[in-house]
Amino acid sequence: MQSDEEQERGYEEEAEAEDKPPNQQKQSPWDFAANSESVAEEHTRRSTTSIDYKISKLLQQRPAPVTADEDDSDSETDRQAACIPLALTGCDICGSAITGSGKTAAYALPIPAIHVLILTPTRELAVQVHSMIEKLAQYTDIRCCLVVGGLSTKVQVTALRSMPDIVVATPGRMIDHLRNSMSVDLDDLAVLILDEADRLLELGFSVKIHELVFRD
Repeated sequence: MQSDEEQERGYEEEAEAEDKPPNQQKQSPWDFAANSESVAEEHTRRSTTSIDYKISKLLQQRPAPVTADEDDSDSETDRQAACIPLALTGCDICGSAITGSGKTAAYALPIPAIHVLILTPTRELAVQVHSMIEKLAQYTDIRCCLVVGGLSTKVQVTALRSMPDIVVATPGRMIDHLRNSMSVDLDDLAVLILDEADRLLELGFSVKIHELVFRD
């Protein structure tokens, strides 16, 4: 039970609270409205720029993608102009060219795409040649497989048994498949290409190349 004095004091406190203006009333600790501002307002106050604005600005400044008509790869190099017509007639060709002269396309474009073997001295060059041929043949049904060390032998055997049109390989791994993999042979080989033939000979692959060429 409250005494008369306590009740009277309570009435006075309530009256004082009602008489206070709204902005002087005690604010809830969970009320963040007065301290909140939008992201744009904060950036304006701090004189900063949002990351979204920066990204959109960079996208606007990004150069337009190069179209097929503007791509330099559509223009024929001197080496390609010299080799492709001869290759189309079925002639054997021995050529020398510097890096970047388009020699890979020079021998890859005119091949008949039927049982072709391309030998390279290194795995890195084989990967590069394989990638180039796949780009050149991306709108055709020509199938090309890569046969080099460091990759799964089982996957390569499966690819060779599927009779790909073009095989890009290093001599050692190709010989390994011919010796040890069933149903893998070069009986139907129509075209042999030695990429960087001088390096193949310098690295001692002449015996393996001879075995590949004259294999029964």
